[in-house]
Amino acid sequence: MPNLKTLEKDISSIFYKKGLELFEKQKVREIDEEGTGNFVAFVDDGKLSHDVQVKVQTKTFEILSHACDCNELTPFCQHKVAVALQIAKKGTKTSTGISKKLKVKKKSKTEELLDSIDE
Repeated sequence: MPNLKTLEKDISSIFYKKGLELFEKQKVREIDEEGTGNFVAFVDDGKLSHDVQVKVQTKTFEILSHACDCNELTPFCQHKVAVALQIAKKGTKTSTGISKKLKVKKKSKTEELLDSIDE
């Protein structure tokens, strides 16, 4: 299973980049924590909105389970990535517990520039 600390390494780079773009464009909405570590959100992607659930172990940051109603043929789609990034970096409106515990390293300007170059 993926981990919030190592998400970029654990997920296909194509889906990670798409999920990062959704996260940065603030397409994750109505994210709620329903019980400890159990997050539910909607992710807007074009004209569609996807229902996403991500359950995280709050001590190890391991993603225990995840679901999305999109039809992507991948274990971890861009919508799940966007929600996982929201959890890791910002939390929810009512809870910032994981994001406070998990100190995600910010990328340097050079790393951001390199990431923006198509492979």
